[in-house]
Amino acid sequence: MKEFQRVIKEMIDLFHQFNGIEQMKLKSARANHVAAVDECMTKEQALILKLRGLEQEREKYQKEAGYEGMKFREILAAVPSEEYEALYPLFDELSREMRLFQQV
Repeated sequence: MKEFQRVIKEMIDLFHQFNGIEQMKLKSARANHVAAVDECMTKEQALILKLRGLEQEREKYQKEAGYEGMKFREILAAVPSEEYEALYPLFDELSREMRLFQQV
């Protein structure tokens, strides 16, 4: 379960990076800085590849833990309380970062 938690932490960091890049891209687009927008898009493409790799890792560790195909809420309902204490803040933070990304 530690590897699963590590992957979730990395996903949080990745979405945090996405959010920064999206903000920069938005400002650059408003200022009509095409080169800066292109640079942001290149960075985004690299992060997307990283995200795909992390998704595969997450699925692998989730399966190994016996939670294959389950949503985070379902996992939280199924894990022992000590794992819940560790996972809930991670899932909550990931959810916030993803919502922020979607808003931007």
